[in-house]
Amino acid sequence: MISIKKLLFLVSIFGCNLAAIAQSTEKIESHRIVNLQFLYNYQMPGGDWANRFDDSHAVGVGVLFKPQNNWIVSAECNFLYGNNTKENGILYNLTNSSGIINDNGGNPADIIAGLRGWSACAKIGKLIAVNPANKNHGILIQLGGGFLQHKINYNITNNNVAMLNENYIKGYDRLSNGWSVNEFVGYFFQSENRFINFYLGIDFTQAFTYNRREFNYDQLKFDKEQHQDNIIAFRFGWMIPLYLNNKGKDEFQFK
Repeated sequence: MISIKKLLFLVSIFGCNLAAIAQSTEKIESHRIVNLQFLYNYQMPGGDWANRFDDSHAVGVGVLFKPQNNWIVSAECNFLYGNNTKENGILYNLTNSSGIINDNGGNPADIIAGLRGWSACAKIGKLIAVNPANKNHGILIQLGGGFLQHKINYNITNNNVAMLNENYIKGYDRLSNGWSVNEFVGYFFQSENRFINFYLGIDFTQAFTYNRREFNYDQLKFDKEQHQDNIIAFRFGWMIPLYLNNKGKDEFQFK
């Protein structure tokens, strides 16, 4: 697993190199820009999330608006996925004496458990320009709030296990959701030629979730406690910009 110190080091080195490359003798003022975002997160677990899931991933889309004062407003939606779960004993009460779950034909069932979920978030932040010659790139700091949902997804070949049909499986999937807060710090870059536009950095999420199934079949008890699901992620976002600089009374630039 990649450590946080290594991620921060890589981000800082990469950002410094870009800042050096972006030096220009021509001063570029801050622009009003609407960016369409395409996002990727490599996620590391913390809190109660770490008791259930291993490292995972997220992909998403969003919109980010940067006015001339470099305050940032954005909104996004992400799909969460992973192929590993740490709660391997959830289905233990469905196994036979050999520790195997049989399908409807009496053969060993092929079951893979992993993470599936989604998140939505709105953020506000500030772009701190590191190069006075180009005010459209620098250190980006954001704070946001949103909603997060996740569950244990059981991928069953041919869906041929009667004890895990669409009704019974709800007692084992730990479907959970709740409100979340989010923080981000990283490097934001919009090139002078307008072809290379991205940001990258470290993204933190703290979600306060509840088990919406409430009753866990494997434990034979109710779960109504609040859980804190923490996620630390390395984030990369690619942006397609729409420049809104005024050329005339009713004109704008689109490049």
